[in-house]
Amino acid sequence: MASHRSDEQVAKEALADRESFGVLMERYEARLLRYIRRLGVAQDDADDVLQESFLRMYKGLASFDPTLPFSSWAYRITHNQAVSWMRKHKRPERQTVPLDQENEDGLRLLDLLASDEDIAGDTERKEHAEAIRETIQQLPLKYREVLVLRHLEEYSYEEIGDILKKPKGTVATQIRRARQRLEKELRASGLHLIQP
Repeated sequence: MASHRSDEQVAKEALADRESFGVLMERYEARLLRYIRRLGVAQDDADDVLQESFLRMYKGLASFDPTLPFSSWAYRITHNQAVSWMRKHKRPERQTVPLDQENEDGLRLLDLLASDEDIAGDTERKEHAEAIRETIQQLPLKYREVLVLRHLEEYSYEEIGDILKKPKGTVATQIRRARQRLEKELRASGLHLIQP
């Protein structure tokens, strides 16, 4: 059964069998679409970016190395497509609380950011989470992409380096700077966090 094969095995099989690539599309569609949206591509355009990403993956299967993680390869292609789309449809960038610290309501930003679904409970929590998401969307792409990959997609620094083709040290620096920038922007918006 397809679900018991690794992504790398399915990718190798997809070279000879188109239906195997369909298995990969099913496995990755929701994740990659969510990633594209989190990078800042509008919902209407995200489907097109995803479709183009899958097309490029399919065309590039012969160059995929099955000894490496398929997910990093798929995210790299999707990332490149999303960035390309955003450059073509440039939106103005704005200047801009540690993610693991609690705010005055006892909520962790990381928990608020991790869910794409409405947060159950009071309106204030929903508004707070939305304000954080909007602030992230206003960050420059270099910060937005590392925050999304690290804290929302839960990739390691090494995996982020593979996806973005950057050294691990550069990734760590960008994540630190992105957190600082996010904290600065949140404070400017009146969202304050309690220090540990």
